[in-house]
Amino acid sequence: MSSNSPTRWFFLSTWLVVSFALGSLEAQERFSNLNPETQRILLQRNPEEDFLYQQNVRDVSSLPFIETTISLNLSPFYFTGFTFDGNKLVYSTRGESVRHSRCNGNICIILTDRNLLAISNYDTQFSKSPIFNEANFKVKLGTDAGYVLTERNIYVYNGILNQWKQIGIESESVKAMSSRKQLGLILTSKRILFIDFYQDEIISYSHPSRNFHSIEIKDRHIYCYAIDRVISYDFNTKSVEELPLDRQPH
Repeated sequence: MSSNSPTRWFFLSTWLVVSFALGSLEAQERFSNLNPETQRILLQRNPEEDFLYQQNVRDVSSLPFIETTISLNLSPFYFTGFTFDGNKLVYSTRGESVRHSRCNGNICIILTDRNLLAISNYDTQFSKSPIFNEANFKVKLGTDAGYVLTERNIYVYNGILNQWKQIGIESESVKAMSSRKQLGLILTSKRILFIDFYQDEIISYSHPSRNFHSIEIKDRHIYCYAIDRVISYDFNTKSVEELPLDRQPH
């Protein structure tokens, strides 16, 4: 390398920094020239995103193609649902206001200022669970089941049986929630909940605090992968097994 290489690299890096700064200034100038309404629209955050649950533990489950075959029509006085076989479901709002709604696969969930509501392709009625003094809501939907996480509870909607269950988590932090067809999983800082929606069963398994990096629902099994081991649950035998993982050489 020639003796003037450090100098050349200095001028190149300086040019890149200046170009980036000028580009940023140009973008800012273009933005400032837009009318206030356009600026507001560009800066506005989609409020629906505030209700979407995000998890740090990776879900490596193989998910099938999802076709949503159920829909909602939300009016001030009535919520109307339409299932895949043509059934019409009606719910009188009685003054309730909608905060969030979403459909996926065979289910729809509605969050109002008073209740959690849901419909599914497996039933002909709205399912309801009241909520009290809870302010933060995060929603995650599978094709046949859904979760609503608050600061104190997880509300689990079983679309196959069209019913809600409430699980208290005041002393736990939720790491992951997942569902695939009739099976589900909730991973917290203290336990793993293995869920069979078809059988209406929830199996709780306490675990020491481990750094789980991924989860998987496969066939009739659920796997939770940590750095040193995998915890698996077999729904056929209803048994939990912990297997050590051999560390690979670096």
